[in-house]
Amino acid sequence: MLKCKRNCCFSLFQSSLSEVEISAQLSEGRVVVLDIIHSTSQYIIDNLKYVKPGDVFVTENQTQGRGRRGNLWISPDKQSICLSMYWRLSRKLFTTIELSLIISFAVSEVLKRIGIFQVKIKWPNDLYVNGKKLAGILIEIITKNKNISHLIIGIGINVSICLNTKLNLKMSESWIDLKDINIYTDRNMLVVDLVNELRRTLKHFEHNRCVLFKYYKRIFDYLYNKSVALLIDGNVKYGVVVGINSDGSLLVMDRFGIISAYLKENISIQLL
Repeated sequence: MLKCKRNCCFSLFQSSLSEVEISAQLSEGRVVVLDIIHSTSQYIIDNLKYVKPGDVFVTENQTQGRGRRGNLWISPDKQSICLSMYWRLSRKLFTTIELSLIISFAVSEVLKRIGIFQVKIKWPNDLYVNGKKLAGILIEIITKNKNISHLIIGIGINVSICLNTKLNLKMSESWIDLKDINIYTDRNMLVVDLVNELRRTLKHFEHNRCVLFKYYKRIFDYLYNKSVALLIDGNVKYGVVVGINSDGSLLVMDRFGIISAYLKENISIQLL
């Protein structure tokens, strides 16, 4: 055990990330471990001319990571997994919703392999365990030219967040980490498994245009059969989630029929 400040719990999976150890377990591609950085996704944008598809950048400490709707995803030192992958997608991508869900399913598979069988996906890109957020995914399109999309796939997983960190960041009780559910795993091996699964999933997604329903299962849908309020263009609509469409849009049934809700800046969802 490593010692740290009071109310802070460290164990095996807080050992330092090792670029050498991670790379040795991968058959292809590059993984770069960064000590401390504002944002792994922004790092890719700033160094785009040096980055190849499939390259992954993971950091020990992210101070200004991006989440949905401009929210920050901060990763304190050695307390989480925070990585971004660059990918060049050779197919038409109308929105990032479908891909967000596909990546969410891929990360869920990795988490199930380390013993988290109760993971659920909250549309379109958050992973929940026991009703609390464990991980988040953010897909960003850098450029799009005809049928080519240049993407950044950002993933954050709470591993073992210290109490002091939770208090300092004002993390609510709606968050959870691996330690809270008694999952102890080496962070290097978790990164290896994530990278392998992401690369495999993206290759499959690129060559198979209708794969979303292959991955989708209602039992893993956090919102399925729940009552929600949708704020769309300033109007509130109430209904019950009945699944997703083939393009990844959320399907909500109200008294007039089914609403198909795309993830846009003017749409927000609230559980009732």
